[in-house]
Parts: sequence; structure tokens; C-alpha cells
Amino acid sequence: MHKKYFTTGEIARYCEVDINTVKNWIKAGDLEGFKTPSGHFRVARKAFIDFIKKQGFTFDPEFFGKEPDELDILLVDDDQTHLKLMMYHLEKFYPDKKILSAKNGFDGYSIMHEKKPRLVLLDLFMPIIDGVEFIKVMRSNKKLDGIKLIVISGHLDESIYRELRKIQVDIFLEKPVSEKEIKEACDSLLNSKMSGGTADL
Repeated sequence: MHKKYFTTGEIARYCEVDINTVKNWIKAGDLEGFKTPSGHFRVARKAFIDFIKKQGFTFDPEFFGKEPDELDILLVDDDQTHLKLMMYHLEKFYPDKKILSAKNGFDGYSIMHEKKPRLVLLDLFMPIIDGVEFIKVMRSNKKLDGIKLIVISGHLDESIYRELRKIQVDIFLEKPVSEKEIKEACDSLLNSKMSGGTADL
């Protein structure tokens, strides 16, 4: 099993530099990272690999490990801060599952076509393709039957609520979402069999 997130200490040891150097890389934007709720920096596997290749550090495939091919969860959200935090929570909850993210509906739909995920977590209001349109296209494609769907949004009026029920959203979560809510919602759908999708809001 490969690591999906790295601490500044792990990165410092790999690159053979001081931990403060790693923190400065992150603060300067040279190394893409984010802060956990407890205030510690974390760097995603892909961001770390991209950084060491760009900077000329030696890439050790045994250290990073091979990524699995199957896709369990796809997270689609245009808010990069929220996306990174959600990915951190999901990777922490499910260290053995393959989880990918997309920054907009178009990229999310492309990934979904290439690797049919078991579960999609979707922000409702996004540019390019908004969440409602994304779901309509997704549910109309027979090849994507059975994908479970969680919609996350900070805005929901009665008309949107009714529309979400019609287009087969399994669970709706309203921002701000707690770690417990995310875990319980994902557990309930990942532990159920894939079906055509029924609204359970």
C-alpha cells in the first residue's frame, strides 16, 4: 500500500534537507501542500512526485509504491481549499481505497467515464458544468448505472431540493460538513451494493 499524504518530516528526510526548508517550499508555493485542521502541513503523493521530478531529486519508485487501478471514490469540487481538505479526510478514512479528485464537472465526468467509481461526492455549484447538469448527464448514461452519489452544498432551496430528488441523489450534505457526517454518509453508500441510485435525502 502506498502513502497518499506526506508530512514535512517525511519529505525532509527523503530530500535530505531541514524540515524548515520543506515548510518554506510550501509557503513559497514551490511545493503544493495544505494545512490540516490541527495546523500541520500535508502534501499529496502526486504533488510530492511532481515536485521532486521538477527539482531534479531522485525518484525512488519503491518509496512511493504503485497506485491501484480501481477507483472507489471521485470527489468533484471547484473550491481548491475545500477539495484538498475533503481529500485529506477521505484518504484518512479509507487508506486502502483509490480516491481521485477533479476541479470541475468536465474533468470529473472524463474521469468517471475512464474509471467508473463506486461513489461520487459532488459540489453542487461549479463553473463549466454545474452540479445539477452533471448529475442529469451522469444518470442518463447507462454505462454509469449504479454509481452512488453524495451532493455537498451550502445553498439549497425547495426547488433545487425537489430537483435533486428527481435525479436520484443518494445523500445530500449541507456545508459546513463535519468529519463524522462525511464518514457516515460514505460508509453507508460504500457498504451498499451498486444500484441504479435512489434518492434518500
